[in-house]
Amino acid sequence: NRLWRSMAKQTGTVIVKDNEEFWHAIKTFELLSPDHLPKGRNIGIVTPGGGASVNLTDLFANLNLHVPELTLESQSKIANILPDVNVNIKNPIDLGASGFILNIFTECIEVVIKDPNIDIVIIPLWSEHVYRHVFKRLINIRDRTSKPFAICLPTLADDGNLAKRFDTIKKFLHKKRALYYLSLRDAAQSMTLLCDYSQFLKSSYKK
Repeated sequence: NRLWRSMAKQTGTVIVKDNEEFWHAIKTFELLSPDHLPKGRNIGIVTPGGGASVNLTDLFANLNLHVPELTLESQSKIANILPDVNVNIKNPIDLGASGFILNIFTECIEVVIKDPNIDIVIIPLWSEHVYRHVFKRLINIRDRTSKPFAICLPTLADDGNLAKRFDTIKKFLHKKRALYYLSLRDAAQSMTLLCDYSQFLKSSYKK
């Protein structure tokens, strides 16, 4: 097993653990490679309306990804957008109640995308954001960056009505080639595979 993994690493082969991870990887590579490969393993996360920041950081760290603090300049920009109460401006960015105001939400995402410390942007959405006009705004932001950009819908599996609402949006997302996951773990697993592949390509070009 160790020998096989070593051979795979040397040839850029992507190894997945199961069928589910295989399909997530296929989707990720299809939508992001070759034009949106990450330059590094640094993840920027913008959570609207409260998120478990420590748990998020641990989840990505366990999969060999990093959640670094934003630059002081970016933190200052976000601080000017948000109130001072119940928010985190470092990373993961926790917008608190202000995250339910779409203009504030998207302004903060714009700051994170432009931060030089960030290579990949992941946006968890709660039920209040699962509407076509919200996805349109997010896709508009995605279209203006070369960094990998993914949406995550961790609450979808627990809410039948929300799942039905999302069904009406799926065709739009597929048409726009928007990358989305139904869990943060799926997002993290797929992104670490993409980072491994990007790292392999860089090392190959240097030879």
